[in-house]
Amino acid sequence: FQGEFSLKAQEITYDSAQLLNATLTAKLKDSALSITGLTANLWNGTMQAAATINGAGIPAGSLRLVLNGVALRPAMSYIAGLTTVDGIMSLATDLSASGLNFNNWVGSTAGTISV
Repeated sequence: FQGEFSLKAQEITYDSAQLLNATLTAKLKDSALSITGLTANLWNGTMQAAATINGAGIPAGSLRLVLNGVALRPAMSYIAGLTTVDGIMSLATDLSASGLNFNNWVGSTAGTISV
């Protein structure tokens, strides 16, 4: 199975998180899924992301996520239940992992996170 699709949505809501003006392009080919051009407004800031998952051979994946100007209180409330923090946050992460099971994925995770 292979294919390509694009998505544009004014709002995507999951629990209390809202992605506004979201766009996404994804492609599935040769046991690999690539997601590019994921952009949205999130927690009063912006989000850009790209990810790949490759199931051929030893499964592997990568994630690039950039958040700019995100309101910290609603973000931390959603992620960790913390409501005592406040401010504006920017974050960039570039991670990759591979392996045949969860422990392999955790053990092989490598990359950078900048806050």
